[in-house]
Amino acid sequence: MPRPLRHHPVNRRPLVVEVTSRTLQGRYLLKPSTPTNSTILGILGRALSMYPGVRLCEMAFLSNHYHLILIVEDEGILARFMGYLNDLIARKVGGRLHGWREKFWGRRYRSIPILDEEALVERTRYIFRQGVKECLIDCPTAWPGVCSVRARLNGEKLIGVWYDETGIYEKSRREEKVDRKK
Repeated sequence: MPRPLRHHPVNRRPLVVEVTSRTLQGRYLLKPSTPTNSTILGILGRALSMYPGVRLCEMAFLSNHYHLILIVEDEGILARFMGYLNDLIARKVGGRLHGWREKFWGRRYRSIPILDEEALVERTRYIFRQGVKECLIDCPTAWPGVCSVRARLNGEKLIGVWYDETGIYEKSRREEKVDRKK
């Protein structure tokens, strides 16, 4: 089966897209926990700082997949951003936190262009109601994982942790004491 096209034949720039990525066989590798949530937020923050042509509007990370609504300058920067994001999530969440050594993502990410405000509202509502739809929670704000609904409604700050692995490695090579908390 051929891969889906990544070109969005929309003449408007910047593009507003919904991106979805699923874990291999729907495994619960993104299951909410304090270390997982913190790592995902740190990775997401790092990826957004590395790619200033990408702006995050909304997000929801569930146990086996995630949804993002992004504003991007073009498809090229979206592809680079998603490659960086998915690679880090697979290595840090899958490998480091869960000890998962196999393939992490079930397939390539899917991106859907959002063409008007009505579609944007519909997609945002869909993303926020994922846990309710699956009968896991009663209201969207009760989801324990990474989700922008509480930040949107209550002004809650989303704070993650990012470790500069290169800096840690360089310090350890110089035989300096490394404190990961700093």
